Amino acid sequence: LGARKKTSDGLLAVVARLVRAKAQEFRVAEGRILAAGVDSGADAAWTLLAQEPDLFARALLAGSGAVPAVVAAKVSAQVRLYLGEMDRHSPPAATQASVAQLGNGLGHPADVRVLPGKNHKALIDAAFDDEALSWLLQLSP
Repeated sequence: LGARKKTSDGLLAVVARLVRAKAQEFRVAEGRILAAGVDSGADAAWTLLAQEPDLFARALLAGSGAVPAVVAAKVSAQVRLYLGEMDRHSPPAATQASVAQLGNGLGHPADVRVLPGKNHKALIDAAFDDEALSWLLQLSP
């Protein structure tokens, strides 16, 4: 497990460098970089948000499991997290409890939304609808 975590942390550092390089190449202003992820991609996004707290302005995540306090306590981005009411892979109660325990640890309160009748597989279409994407893209200039 330790080797796996070291590898994933190394890969996330590469992702962060790539995001910074592309933001510079395309002249994307600070505070306008966004993150999104589903399932393990959402879990990786939480970690990336913690490792690079000033890189991302907002994150739209779906199907993430319980959020470790050590990770989320460092997150300064605005986070919207979608969970499926019927999700057995990432039960909403566990994730809601971990986010609630964080209290004011997040730079902004996480907006946790439980989608009625949705399972883990149904989250992709349900969580990334027009309203959610509008929220993600709603940044000040």
